[in-house]
Amino acid sequence: MKPITLMRTSSVFLAGALLLAVVAGAQQVRQKAQQSAKPRASAYDPNRDMVLEGTVLKYTENSSVPPLGAHVTVETSSGPVDVHLGDARFLKFNKFTLTEGGSVK
Repeated sequence: MKPITLMRTSSVFLAGALLLAVVAGAQQVRQKAQQSAKPRASAYDPNRDMVLEGTVLKYTENSSVPPLGAHVTVETSSGPVDVHLGDARFLKFNKFTLTEGGSVK
């Protein structure tokens, strides 16, 4: 074999081996990330749902405090509670309204 052909062949094999090593490493990293993925603390958890009963103190359609969206402050027997209601457009679409002083459950 000529030296130039040998160098080209060696370069192709080296590039192929390097590509395979990178792909295999990326798959291992992805598998580890999937295994160690934990649900976010702020993710919705139906086990944390609760029922509140009280009087509406304040309704804010577009809160600047996270989580963004509609908020209502409800006066309960144990004190005021801030409740995030989600996107105000969804509430309007479903004809959901709240008024200050109104009772909610």
